[in-house]
Amino acid sequence: MSRLVALDPGRSKCGLVLIDSEHNRVLAGKVVPPEAVKAWVDHWHEQHNLDQIIVGDGTSSAQWVQDFNGFANVQSVNEHGTTLRARDRYWALWPAKGWQRLLPKGLRLPPPRIGCNRRPRDGRRPPQATLFMVWATPKFLT
Repeated sequence: MSRLVALDPGRSKCGLVLIDSEHNRVLAGKVVPPEAVKAWVDHWHEQHNLDQIIVGDGTSSAQWVQDFNGFANVQSVNEHGTTLRARDRYWALWPAKGWQRLLPKGLRLPPPRIGCNRRPRDGRRPPQATLFMVWATPKFLT
């Protein structure tokens, strides 16, 4: 089974997602302060024996790649345009309802943070995620 972690680094918070790339599933997602990232990755590695860590090339990515070097296969990926792709993916997974359908696509914004307790009207539960987490599924990483 191939397990990987995707990290969207930031100064005040980081997005983490645990992915089962063999079954194309997001297993877990977290938004944590930078100082908690290593603990979560260690925890997931103990549980799932991670094969790869993918780090978005944005804020402080070089430091994260260096910190995880030797831990698992670490790869930096280009984040350019990922926010727009993630928005498109969000609306494909959870289409706009009601009056929001009338807004031009470019004016629709997903919730700033998709929480586990928020459910769209259709009752499906979106994963806890940042936009990067919605984007960071294996089919987008290839």
